[in-house]
Amino acid sequence: MDFTERSPDTILHPINSLTMTTPQIVRLCFIAALWIAICTLLIISAQRITLYTIFIIVASGIVVFVPLYKKYRRDGSADKK
Repeated sequence: MDFTERSPDTILHPINSLTMTTPQIVRLCFIAALWIAICTLLIISAQRITLYTIFIIVASGIVVFVPLYKKYRRDGSADKK
């Protein structure tokens, strides 16, 4: 594996070459903060927490974070065109 093909803002570790760049980390943190805020609003506005409310929160987490995990960590092809 040639480490010179990576962008200069990539933090490289010899053991794990699938690290995230700083802009990718900022994007992920921003999306996570928005998701947490929306879930907090859902919990606060609910009259009572039911199994349906918990299901909605878990399902939205899966919809938001699984594609991000696949894009940035699993295949290592983030920002490749």
